[in-house]
Amino acid sequence: MSIQVRYTQGNKDSVCPIGRSSFEPTRFAEQFETWSPDWDKPVIVSHGTKLKHDELEIGKQAYRDGKPDFKNGDTVLLFEEAQHYIALEADFFTRLLFTEAQWLNRRVKLGALEEMSIADALRTRRSPGDAFWVEAGLPGVPLAIGVNASIRADNDTWELLAHKQGKAQGGMGDTVGPPVSGGITLDIEMPPEGRSLTLDTFVKACMQSVAERELEGKALVPPLVRRAAWLDKARGYKPEINFLSMVPAVKHGRYEQVICKEHAGCITLDGHLDKQSCLVDEAYAEFKSLAFNAQAWCLWSK
Repeated sequence: MSIQVRYTQGNKDSVCPIGRSSFEPTRFAEQFETWSPDWDKPVIVSHGTKLKHDELEIGKQAYRDGKPDFKNGDTVLLFEEAQHYIALEADFFTRLLFTEAQWLNRRVKLGALEEMSIADALRTRRSPGDAFWVEAGLPGVPLAIGVNASIRADNDTWELLAHKQGKAQGGMGDTVGPPVSGGITLDIEMPPEGRSLTLDTFVKACMQSVAERELEGKALVPPLVRRAAWLDKARGYKPEINFLSMVPAVKHGRYEQVICKEHAGCITLDGHLDKQSCLVDEAYAEFKSLAFNAQAWCLWSK
């Protein structure tokens, strides 16, 4: 069976991405490394603390020439401490310090420590309690976690991808990638009394929250199974956690409609998976010209 690719336009201003270069799987293998944290490590959610870039010494130095002109709202960062993780609300500009190349490459001088770039700190100072993060006024190693999920027919006949809006941040604008994705959030359902919130339960709750937001409520959210996790070395070792979701094959049109409403458009793939739900060899050549972003490869890479 040959691979079938179909694009459905989401809004009148969107331009079909088919025919544009994709982020290549060889680059994915070079840029992303497997993340194997302690999924049972507790997570503490702090609702009373908010990090502001202009109150942090690391932010003051990085933005000494002015901050970018983004209108994004507050976000959430996870910090790894020795015995637990802590989830804190932060302004969007604090998150950028740990994910975007322009700011990652800024050199900062904290206390008596040697001057270094934020990128180098994220690469070499990954131990909880490291002096660099203490001097930065942060509770631990910052993790700007992202979660994403596939939407795939339960009989493997098709898979849906989202064509992102041009205004999407993080280099994702006008590219094709996971149909459901977002950053971690504090708007999650907490575990029952007597059960602790672990990294595993936290990211699953975040994925559920993101899916409910992007799929118009709980009714269309399929079962979400954590499949794999990576660290994006080019974006401050940002963890990206992928979930697999299987939906009834007969509901293709409904999910396509929802994706097109949320994004610039929707791509339907068919015939690209083998019986083990892995990409067939022909897919790699076909996918070179579909404007895939790096996150797209999270859906299939092992």
